[in-house]
Amino acid sequence: GAHLGSCVLLRKALDELNEATKETPPTVPLESNHLRTQYKARDIRGFMAASGPYNITAMQDIFHKHGLDRNIVSLMFGNNLNRHSPTHLVEQCQRLCNRADGPLSLSLDDVLPPFCIVHGTADKTVPFPGAEEYTSCLRDAGVRVTSKNYVGWSHTDPIIEAPMNGDHTFHRDVYDCVRQWTSVGGRTSSSRRPSSNDEKAKKGEGDDDSSMMMTFDESLPVCKPICWGTLVSAGRFCNPF
Repeated sequence: GAHLGSCVLLRKALDELNEATKETPPTVPLESNHLRTQYKARDIRGFMAASGPYNITAMQDIFHKHGLDRNIVSLMFGNNLNRHSPTHLVEQCQRLCNRADGPLSLSLDDVLPPFCIVHGTADKTVPFPGAEEYTSCLRDAGVRVTSKNYVGWSHTDPIIEAPMNGDHTFHRDVYDCVRQWTSVGGRTSSSRRPSSNDEKAKKGEGDDDSSMMMTFDESLPVCKPICWGTLVSAGRFCNPF
């Protein structure tokens, strides 16, 4: 999901930048324009990516070590790994932005929503350095990006082992990002045009969605551990990710 969602947003951004500059990078075939939809990438309030592979070229050897032959990986991505690699798509977007000057001057912050990259430092399936590289790539390109690095967590800890053990750090971070991104002041006009609801909220005539959301409460019964910690530890040992 983190990989596919990143690709969708970045390809949408590429389409918009191609339209704005009337240029198509040689590494992005014209068929990428199949994303003919009415929304713009910046209409998304924010994007959170968890435990994803973002540099598919670098991941090819890692997939191979895990038993997925590198030739199969190439075939899966049409023998063009860079075209399906979010890190490389960001670089392509940045090159297009750099070509635009004068009245067409663009920044990726004008095109993309804010990102939050979430990853466990002990991830054996998709190593943590890939998330650091992607975060740096986005930041260097001017995208507003934050990162949540979970020390000692594996590939599946955010959604499986930790919640089963009563640790909802990931859920709280998702909740807090939603609160921030849906608030009236949470995004600037450079990434989202003001709506009538924003104006109403500023005047006290409407509701600010974030102010209506309570803070995340891990003391609720649904946040309690659902099994013994020893079982979670045994699961990590028997099926390491």
